Amino acid sequence: IWKIDVSIPTRILTLDIVIPCYRVDLKILDRILALQGSETCSTMFIVIVDDPSSPHIAALNQRHAHRPDVRIRVNPINSGASYSRNRGFLEESAAEWVHFLDDDIVPSPDLLIQAEHVIRANPSAVGFVGNAKFPPANNIFTAALHLSGVTYFWDIATKISTDVPWGVTANIVARRNRDGVKFDLRFPKTGGGEDIDFCIRKKREYTATEGKDTVGFIGAPNV
Repeated sequence: IWKIDVSIPTRILTLDIVIPCYRVDLKILDRILALQGSETCSTMFIVIVDDPSSPHIAALNQRHAHRPDVRIRVNPINSGASYSRNRGFLEESAAEWVHFLDDDIVPSPDLLIQAEHVIRANPSAVGFVGNAKFPPANNIFTAALHLSGVTYFWDIATKISTDVPWGVTANIVARRNRDGVKFDLRFPKTGGGEDIDFCIRKKREYTATEGKDTVGFIGAPNV
């Protein structure tokens, strides 16, 4: 007896990884570009190199430019992290969601799996804030950095689960809807404040479009 499978297939999710890259640290980039998702998630890695004079660009292209899921772009001049994120977010990506990762983040091997899981579990959210953990303090400077409290928001996802006010762009997922929200280039090239501004405006525009009962940024401690 033949049975016909009438189950509804899982809809493919599209999630692009945008990496603004000044250091061109091949060791870390290799780990990021080795991330694998599930069969139900289509992913493109978009590397925006912001140092056109980097001696490592040729090696980066040799290792990864041949891959259909990797797109490497080089800014003509050093334009800053916000410009690079905007280029990847608005000009290079065509996905529903964009996962911003900094080029000094060493990702967990299951990062894409966890990102897909939290997106599917919260389809009405504007975005998700992941965790970025610092290594243990091993000298006076790093100990002072930890004690100063400036790293508080880097692992905010373990402290706030819903309606996170903002998250650092080292590890954050945002809905790529056409709301006109992008990173403001008035902030420092190296970063600082643009993440707060982006999250606030992203939630405000999403709420204005979808209604007051929409969900803002959600803490995703496993991402």
